[in-house]
Amino acid sequence: MMKKLYFFSFLFLNLILIFSFRTISAQENATPIKECKVSLKEEVKYKLISIGRTVGEPYITGLRIVVKDKYFNKDDMVQLTKIIKARYCNEEIISVVMFDDAKVAKQARAVIDQLAGNRKVPEIRGFYSMDRKTEKEIISFSTKRGNPADEISIQLQNNSLL
Repeated sequence: MMKKLYFFSFLFLNLILIFSFRTISAQENATPIKECKVSLKEEVKYKLISIGRTVGEPYITGLRIVVKDKYFNKDDMVQLTKIIKARYCNEEIISVVMFDDAKVAKQARAVIDQLAGNRKVPEIRGFYSMDRKTEKEIISFSTKRGNPADEISIQLQNNSLL
């Protein structure tokens, strides 16, 4: 129970920093967010909707992505985290919100509404948070639209379910 509480505190703090404070897009930022070459076989495809970095330290790189419904299972989600971690190899802290609908993913307000409890956004299917410095890496997701976005939570350091 305590692990799960810690996970949600860690995740919630990262997401609030990303989506309620001002972020700078990769195009405006003096130090652009560079993608690294990914040598992994990318079986899990996703569409990047937006990427940004918080203005102050610690710098957190936030992504909003769209993932097809068929990939919301343990094996594919773990593979997706490896791809994102490899692609953004120079970023110390990464926070990702996963959607299954591009139109909703383009609405930054959807994330704030969901986290603040203003409304449930069923198209938000999961969250991924990774901090290279603390070595904390956690993904949570729902296997079906409408289920809680933390239906399945995996602490990736030891690949254990929370």
